[in-house]
Amino acid sequence: MKIKRLHRRALAKTISWRGISLVFTTVGIWVITGRLSIAASVGIFEIVIKFGGYYLHECFWDWVDLRGASKSPIVFWFLSKKEEQQCQQPS
Repeated sequence: MKIKRLHRRALAKTISWRGISLVFTTVGIWVITGRLSIAASVGIFEIVIKFGGYYLHECFWDWVDLRGASKSPIVFWFLSKKEEQQCQQPS
């Protein structure tokens, strides 16, 4: 299934980029502070926070169609079914 393959690819890219970023962040903080413990703490905090953000970013761009239409309809959970159908009908 193509969707699962896209998510596996996004996850693999996320892991590889976060590993590279962890090294750069940790080394940069170590150079600035001179303390490896602070650098490691900041690096770990940064990787946890940004891992999820990058993965969601990748999934969002897999979902977006830059020609103007999304790949799946938008669900308006706060509208009734009738209002939702009216919103999704082309103008």
